[in-house]
Amino acid sequence: MKRLTINRLLAIVVLVASTATITGAIVAGAASTPTTIYACLKGGLLSKVGHTQPSCPSDARAISWGSTGPQGPQGPPGPALATCSTPPAPNLNFSDCVYDGTNFHYANFVRANLTGAILEGVVLNNANLTDANLTGDVFTQNPSGEGLIPAVSANFKGANLTAASFEYADLTGADFTGTNLTGVTWANTTCPDGTPSASDGGTCIGHLG
Repeated sequence: MKRLTINRLLAIVVLVASTATITGAIVAGAASTPTTIYACLKGGLLSKVGHTQPSCPSDARAISWGSTGPQGPQGPPGPALATCSTPPAPNLNFSDCVYDGTNFHYANFVRANLTGAILEGVVLNNANLTDANLTGDVFTQNPSGEGLIPAVSANFKGANLTAASFEYADLTGADFTGTNLTGVTWANTTCPDGTPSASDGGTCIGHLG
């Protein structure tokens, strides 16, 4: 009984190895359309492998299997694709984009990736940047040097603003709750509480509303 069990186990191992090799060869040369593969099994060895059912010898067993297995679980979603001209939307990637004078009034940038973006003279009044990645972003006035970047009542809740620069930005009423402000530059900025950063020691920390 013990010998029979070992022989059966060896036969199964040979069958699995042979099946994987032959299936791979057949599928590689065929279309991706699922199909059934047939073969004869004798002593753990396969013969007459093909897409049509063969006539097996009396001492061999006819077997078949599918070229594709059952569908596996769905994988995690990949990164959303976007270009710098794509309208603002949650979870999109706008890293390293350059915007000049763009009107983002009430724009939805929730959880968007804006790493390294340059925003010159843009309008961000009431824009929603909750949980957005704004690492290294530069918020500055347009090249003409006129006026402030309006970001009145903008929502920066939970955003990552590490090493970002607010130059000539009007942040009156903006919400920075839970925001990472490590290394942020405040230059000629109107702080959320309405005071100028120049009067607040060159920073808006402590004047976030």
